[in-house]
Amino acid sequence: MLAIGLAGSGCYKPSINPRGFQCGPAPGNACPDGLHCDTTRTPHLCVNGNAGGAGGGGTAGAGGKGGGGTGGHHPDGGAGQGGQGAVGGTGGAACLPQIGSCTSSYVDGGACDPVCNVGCPSCDEKCSLNIAGAMTCNAPAGTPAGPLQPCQVSQPTAEVATQTDNCAPGQVCIEPTTCGSLCYQFCRTNADCPSKNCSRSIGNGLKVCDVAQTACDPTDTMTVCNASSNQTRCYVSGTTGLTLCDCGNKVQGRVTDSCTTSRDCFAGLVCYNRTGKIGASQCLRVCRLPTDGGAPDAGATCQGGAANCLPMLLTGNAMSTVWGYCNE
Repeated sequence: MLAIGLAGSGCYKPSINPRGFQCGPAPGNACPDGLHCDTTRTPHLCVNGNAGGAGGGGTAGAGGKGGGGTGGHHPDGGAGQGGQGAVGGTGGAACLPQIGSCTSSYVDGGACDPVCNVGCPSCDEKCSLNIAGAMTCNAPAGTPAGPLQPCQVSQPTAEVATQTDNCAPGQVCIEPTTCGSLCYQFCRTNADCPSKNCSRSIGNGLKVCDVAQTACDPTDTMTVCNASSNQTRCYVSGTTGLTLCDCGNKVQGRVTDSCTTSRDCFAGLVCYNRTGKIGASQCLRVCRLPTDGGAPDAGATCQGGAANCLPMLLTGNAMSTVWGYCNE
């Protein structure tokens, strides 16, 4: 009687959404029947195990045929639906390359992780930050550019949410600078950066790799400090006292103009907060401190003489010993 009852009602077969949950732990990476583990992405997800089914009205990529468009290109692509591959990127685009040896802080359901480029709905999208300071997931545009290479921001529609650029995954196009728009690599710590300098804040709690610290003279307003660009100048940080060679920001301030970093100021100036009040940083003339009885740099002597060349209070309550600001 039990067998007859089961035969009459049919077997229970739940509908399992592929990519709806993570694989079992390694080395088995177990998944429900009909699915298998896609280990090419992080986290590993259970996906359709077939080579792709047929749909109407369009030609698919390697993922299978999808209706009305092109399916995703992926060796484990499921049946195409509405022109989108079940595993590959949308519109037939290939998945973006993985960022090697990157440890992600992404939590399922949260904002995507731009450092490791994980957490976007489609594998052909790049996690980034737009001009409004919001996280975005959009496909990059054009031939990928590398760190500190020229780049271009594009926005296909009137919505800023569609903003993207041609920087490689894990990077963002920052514009403008005196050298034009350049790709900068997202980072969390100095270990993420070839320059070992993860210190440039770009909003929304995110940072990018800054240029490497360089020994140069920030009072020299004329000399190019990097032969790769005639727009580079030497700047000194008003928080660390260290110097670096870089392009300035496109809009630069004069003496006493407000600023956030020294690159907001013209060469020969330092962005420093001499009052201690929040938001009171100003562009001030930089000078060489008369350390060990030496005289200030002749090209940047402060008005009123060497007595007006004062040391800067740096992060950690240390005082600068080489470069100071003109208290004029």
